[in-house]
Amino acid sequence: IVQLSVALVLSTFLLPYCTDLTIPEGDRFEVYRYFGTFSRSMLSMFELTLGNWVPISRILSEKVSEWYTIFTLAFQVILGFAVIKVITGVFLTETMKVASMDDSIMLKSKERAVRLHKEKMSRLFAHADLDANGGIDCVEFHSLLADREV
Repeated sequence: IVQLSVALVLSTFLLPYCTDLTIPEGDRFEVYRYFGTFSRSMLSMFELTLGNWVPISRILSEKVSEWYTIFTLAFQVILGFAVIKVITGVFLTETMKVASMDDSIMLKSKERAVRLHKEKMSRLFAHADLDANGGIDCVEFHSLLADREV
């Protein structure tokens, strides 16, 4: 709805620029390409929000008026960064929720955690077994507890 409204306002505001014969035809045509009709203006609003917003803001600020820089930056900050990032966050949250409910993914994750824990414990006991006899006696255990690295 916001994009629809802004597209309508911009196409209305820029119509006099596109029809002014004192402005070079190339400049008028460039602005018309993006905002000459409502459908072109609506497409430009989607591009401003989701895509490559720099060319549109350059054309408006260099060809029409530098005041459009404030408009395009405000539009980009409010809609482009805030709203789109919230929508992206919601999609990512839902994706992760679905992925966490998948039994095969959960099983692989649990197996990976068990394997990593087993490897860490094996390294710990290998470090503690000072005489390499395959077991840890009381002296080795107390030595392990005294080790600051562990």
